[in-house]
Amino acid sequence: MNGGPCTSSGQAAGTFLSAKLSIKLVYLDAAHTKFGLLLTPVTGTTFAQCTVFGVPLTWTGSVIGQIVSPGLNTATEKFTLAFQSSTPGHQLYQQVEGAGALHHLTQKVGFGGVEESISLETQTTQVLSKVAKFLP
Repeated sequence: MNGGPCTSSGQAAGTFLSAKLSIKLVYLDAAHTKFGLLLTPVTGTTFAQCTVFGVPLTWTGSVIGQIVSPGLNTATEKFTLAFQSSTPGHQLYQQVEGAGALHHLTQKVGFGGVEESISLETQTTQVLSKVAKFLP
């Protein structure tokens, strides 16, 4: 739903909180040249909830983002994670190693709305509490 900030309950306008998530480092292709993070709700299927202009939105499912920097086996204190769409409503990466189960998000608008496929498009740099290496 476009047109306003998505705000989670009890948060400042535009602040969006996810459910508690399980984070797994995965390869994105069979050749193991790309890697990323698979984000899955720890319990249930609700990924996040918020409101836009008082209309509730519920996201369910899981999503995969690509770690675009640094490369594998590189010591670092920060990394950049990108979520990209292949087409509107479809994430660029939906499978671990390019095969198996699909990971995608759906959105339900309102209390009786129909679920529709959605995609995230954002890039964020995260700072770690200590130097680490990515080794799937």
